[in-house]
Amino acid sequence: MLSKLMVLLLASLLCTSVVAETPFQQCPNSLQHPLRVKSSGWSRELEQTRNYTQLQAGLNAEDLPKLELQWAFVFADTNQPRSLPAITRDAIFIGSQEGALWALDRESGCAYWRFQARKPIRNAVTVVDLDGSSFVVFGDDEGYAYGLNALTGEQIWEIELDDNPMAVITGSAVYYDHYIYMPVSSFEVGAALNPWYNCCKFRGSINKLNIKTGERLWKSYTIPAEPAPSGRNSFGVMQFGASGAAVWSSPTIDVERQRIYFGTGQNYSSPADDNSDALHAIDLNTGERIWHTQFLSEDSWNPACGLGWLGTNCPEEKGRDYDIGTPPMLITHPSGEQLLVVGQKSGMLHAVDPQSGEKRWSKAIGRGGLIGGIHWGMASDGDYAYVPMSDLDIWGAVTPGAPNPSLSKVDLDNGDVVWQIPAIFDCNDEKGKAIKGCRNGLSAALTLIPGAVLSPGLDGVLRAHNPEDGSEIWRWDTKQKVQGVNGLSGEGGTLDAGGAVVADGQLFINSGYGGIISAGGRPGNVFLVFGL
Repeated sequence: MLSKLMVLLLASLLCTSVVAETPFQQCPNSLQHPLRVKSSGWSRELEQTRNYTQLQAGLNAEDLPKLELQWAFVFADTNQPRSLPAITRDAIFIGSQEGALWALDRESGCAYWRFQARKPIRNAVTVVDLDGSSFVVFGDDEGYAYGLNALTGEQIWEIELDDNPMAVITGSAVYYDHYIYMPVSSFEVGAALNPWYNCCKFRGSINKLNIKTGERLWKSYTIPAEPAPSGRNSFGVMQFGASGAAVWSSPTIDVERQRIYFGTGQNYSSPADDNSDALHAIDLNTGERIWHTQFLSEDSWNPACGLGWLGTNCPEEKGRDYDIGTPPMLITHPSGEQLLVVGQKSGMLHAVDPQSGEKRWSKAIGRGGLIGGIHWGMASDGDYAYVPMSDLDIWGAVTPGAPNPSLSKVDLDNGDVVWQIPAIFDCNDEKGKAIKGCRNGLSAALTLIPGAVLSPGLDGVLRAHNPEDGSEIWRWDTKQKVQGVNGLSGEGGTLDAGGAVVADGQLFINSGYGGIISAGGRPGNVFLVFGL
């Protein structure tokens, strides 16, 4: 019998829907160059530590209780807004599940312009002022990258980054010195549910693009060799491998060494190879591999592994799907020593020498699971890493060991846990009744501001914790109905994926994470803007 997971995944592959267009109020004025970018991409700095200074954030721990909801933008026909916004002096650039990208006014929420992409936008938006022009770059769920005029929304270029029909861009672009570095992942892992499918031929990659023209300078595959025939499944259908090792998260730039670092997911099909569940370093200028370090071998997995006798496309390794979904953090210790720190869905935290790729230490912070473990992202102040833990079982799957949904402070010298607090479960309504889709755990990325760790919960509550002892110092429950400045009413839900962005005394966050890939999370359709 098919599990609930497999039934839902099959339905999602077979069904399509028409997404309603979100209304907006047109701004009476237009944007001007320079935009003066305040926050862009997954993290405002190339090292991906998500650590904001007082000058950058305009907020500290003492300011949090003073925050008020200034306005909300409500998306139509949406259950998981997850595009992390880019913030400039006057505007917010944000993508949506309907495939639209807006430039919204920071004060009023009116729209300077709207652009329609081919498919949903789930990655962070990147905005750059360069040589008298302003650019906005992002990717969509069809594997296309786009470059727009950030002042007008006019398309300058687009490029299909992979010819696999199930390629998708989930990881966020990184800009450095006139070029964009864009990762590519894939939905092909789900196609393996079909026993007549030739699983699998996709392999992840990083692409270097000219930000002005979209011209691709190089494409570096995570698996160097093209997948080759590897035998037939029990239905007689040819299989291919090695495949997979998708890049789900944003890469990290090392300016001094002229390198780019990124993590990979599991293999989709047999044979498993040493490129999956690994940290990779490639040359920034040529795309050539310098080193790669694997953290878990034999992790070849796809959803067919839960189909019983129909799961003929399940790899022989039957791995655990313990991707690296977090961007590597390039951390410079006060002593000057550098580390690459990366989290894994297994619940493991790893530290690696950025020069050689040699492992310094690995520590189990949690148990792990299909949706984390350490899922989307961490933060660091240079001395310590702050680590969210999900450890959530879904659809009856049982991960060995006791779950440990928590927030931890980890000493970067040795991986020792300085403090760890259990995730708080705030999932009952005012009558004490359990709220559907509300869960316990921390899956979304963290954000650091002076005196506070901003931690979005799967229960829909954004909390701030004291970095010294982990105590809670502020909270805001996003599971409430709001009226959008664009005329729609909406409601928040699960907090997941990109987490919170801060700039100039404002805090920005999406609320809602429902649908098939949320594995039963609480849907929502609001983008919230807080200010002093």
